[in-house]
Amino acid sequence: MTVTIQLPSVSNLDCAGAGGDLSLGNLNEYFRGVSQLPGQIKSQLATAIDAANDDISDQKRTIIRTKGYISSVDAANLTTALERLAPEQVLDVLDKMTQVEDLIDQIQSFLSPRPFSILNSKEMEAKYRAREIHKNIEQFFKKKVVEILTEIIGVLGIPTPLDIPLPFAPGAVVGDMFTPSGNATIKAAIASNITSAASILGLSYRFDGKLGVNVPEMTAEEVWQKAQDWLNKTLNDWINSAINAIVGLLENIPVIGTAIKAVLNGVDPTVAIETAIKASLDSIKTSVASQITSAKALAESVADGNLSQAAKDEAQQQINDKILSAQSLLDDGINTVLGISIPFLGSVGSMIGISDISTELKKNKVHFGKEYLFHQLEDAFDYYIDKARRIFRGSLISQIHAIIAAAPGFVKNIPIVGTVFNCIDKIVKILSGQNPFTACDVITLIAPQVFNMNSLADALIPATIKKETSTFGFISNIA
Repeated sequence: MTVTIQLPSVSNLDCAGAGGDLSLGNLNEYFRGVSQLPGQIKSQLATAIDAANDDISDQKRTIIRTKGYISSVDAANLTTALERLAPEQVLDVLDKMTQVEDLIDQIQSFLSPRPFSILNSKEMEAKYRAREIHKNIEQFFKKKVVEILTEIIGVLGIPTPLDIPLPFAPGAVVGDMFTPSGNATIKAAIASNITSAASILGLSYRFDGKLGVNVPEMTAEEVWQKAQDWLNKTLNDWINSAINAIVGLLENIPVIGTAIKAVLNGVDPTVAIETAIKASLDSIKTSVASQITSAKALAESVADGNLSQAAKDEAQQQINDKILSAQSLLDDGINTVLGISIPFLGSVGSMIGISDISTELKKNKVHFGKEYLFHQLEDAFDYYIDKARRIFRGSLISQIHAIIAAAPGFVKNIPIVGTVFNCIDKIVKILSGQNPFTACDVITLIAPQVFNMNSLADALIPATIKKETSTFGFISNIA
């Protein structure tokens, strides 16, 4: 018999687009699709084994019915042949798919050592890893800028950011975030006291039950995402302090001093947006938490059993209304973030690859729905605001570079001017696209296996198995 399986379509990592950059939406869809492959293939082929056995039984019954028309020897030979017809190719694939799951576990472990409790969903694990890799790419480029600026920290008079202590992991410093052993140590420190780390990082309402869902394992993942945001912000702030130090060094230099000092008059366009949106989202979370808390209190009163049936019915209606109100508020928050336009970058919705709530919820229907989507968008907003801020601060460095480049030769020959110019010239080359590392190059450096996950899983399916693809594979009612 021919075994046909339905597999989800897996998006390719678009390294050819946007100068080699990778969008969060692209990474998210790629990891989501890859994570679904082992489970979908195994479940379908397990069913195919039963179907193959049923097919063999039907043929045996046919032989029994035709014994009067063929010789006993022929009938016995046919029966023996059928009994040998175990679906080897199916069993082979089931064995190989275990290898694929092991492979994905190894890749995820390589990307992010797991001191936290493992989530009961490979798809959810993959979504968190996509978010983390996206941040790792931004951190890679920030670290390059930091490394260049540290060449002149002696004249700038500022310390290296790599020695800044981590408030959420006592004994660890920023530099540890960039090494596998340091990463594992920091995660272990976070895992030992998730509540404390969340409080220090200012993280609240993340799967702690206040918005309806209480999953400590996911809270831990959100804390780690927040730690990545903290690292990005810390590096960004240090770059800003370096810019101020550069201006301080050059503001009294003839010809260029006044113009360089004026560079700091530029207004960061991300500040007002961040302040307004965070206030709006905090208000929404507070209102949702109030509705959920009230609904839980009503549910407890109903469970006590001291109410009349009429009172129970009324309380249940109030519970339903409060839950609907909470869901509506989350809708408002999701739509707010989706429509935000980030300076220098574009709308959050387009960058994360989400066009509307309903389609996205279908993809995540078994993963806590709106609350996860809400937190994912909160996290994306923080990331893109920070990236836009890095672009703005990079533009300040470019302005300083342009002022020095246009200065007369005698100014450029002033030792401190030449030293600063030679340093920031390297940064400007990175910011102008002359940097040899694209986002895909970064992934190739830090996690080359990522590019192989889809093809390796596909290669383990024998040619005897017919493969068809669709948006969500064999999952029904999603299209």
